Amino acid sequence: MIKEMSKACFGYMGKTLNIDLSRQFFKEEPLPMQTADLLLGGRGFGISGLFDHFNDLKEKYTNPFAEVAPLSPDNVIVLSTSAATGTMVPTSGRLHMSFKSPLTGAIGSTNGGGHFSAGLKRAGFDRVVITGKAPDPCVAVISNNGVRFRTFSKSDEINSISLRKQIRDVAGKKAHALTIGKAGQTQCLFASVMTDSGKALGRGGGGAVFGSKNLFGVAIVPDPVLKVKVAHPENLRAQNSAGAAKKTKLKLDMGKFTKKEEFFGILPSLGSLGILGMIHHFGQLIHNNMKDTTHRLEDINQINGEALRNHEKNAGPGDNRIQVKKGGCFNCPILCKRKVTIVDPDGSEIEKGEGPEFESAALLGANLSIYNLEVILKANLLANAYG
Repeated sequence: MIKEMSKACFGYMGKTLNIDLSRQFFKEEPLPMQTADLLLGGRGFGISGLFDHFNDLKEKYTNPFAEVAPLSPDNVIVLSTSAATGTMVPTSGRLHMSFKSPLTGAIGSTNGGGHFSAGLKRAGFDRVVITGKAPDPCVAVISNNGVRFRTFSKSDEINSISLRKQIRDVAGKKAHALTIGKAGQTQCLFASVMTDSGKALGRGGGGAVFGSKNLFGVAIVPDPVLKVKVAHPENLRAQNSAGAAKKTKLKLDMGKFTKKEEFFGILPSLGSLGILGMIHHFGQLIHNNMKDTTHRLEDINQINGEALRNHEKNAGPGDNRIQVKKGGCFNCPILCKRKVTIVDPDGSEIEKGEGPEFESAALLGANLSIYNLEVILKANLLANAYG
């Protein structure tokens, strides 16, 4: 074990956190370094966690993965990071989530951006395995000191955004949270788990699995002292032209989508919504509930990345305006996220949040013949809140 833990000091924190919601119990276990060597992290850690969990259920079921209902307490949620998470490797802030999907009955596998993943490493853990079902709706607050459970009344009106604010009011402004809204709470089969205020672990119905466990959120409180140790930190310094981090950044700076805004990189300039015009140009932007891909260019120009970027400048004297600011995930130089505020003609705030992304403009806008950016943005903010 000493050998395992000493090796784990580089890239890994060396620990898995197991949370049993039914018993409101948690325990820490060493991260098997053979698993780390073979799978590195992310989806690999998630699938290995699923395998271990369902293998342990063989005394209860003949074929556990096939027999366990996705919305039963015997399903599992595995949150996993990688060796690069929490380091200076660019774009390494992704979090992976694995579970048995209520939407497909197969493996649920999804990931999202933000800052939760790096916070999890700095709370001391590489992976979290969640089982059981809490007796009442709750949030699990994880720190280097363990897990605290905060319960809610079943009558409380909680959406994914307001819950994040409540968590940070209690756990501190540096806390990061995964939350569900009404979609997950009512076990909608395609419900997402939201990270930060508008990013989503959105595939497979992970939000419904959270809801089935009475788990309304998971919060991370990073330890200000705890850091991810790397074997050769000089290779991750941005000034080291021969180092891995510098080479990664150079590759991003050369990509059509990711190069710097001054060189017309699509994502830094326009966010992910910048892809919409390109998809339309190639005749692949869905329309009429996916019946065709035909749009007028003048309509697309009302909802594309350029329209969002220039909305405030182009708004008429009596029109509402959308103010836009750049945002990004942990240690990501691309900055493809957009924080938006809708203001009235007098400058008073109406609504604010994150987005819209390409997917929300395509599905809530172009697909429905809606070419009004403000309407799409409001629908996107509702989708974020409902999860």
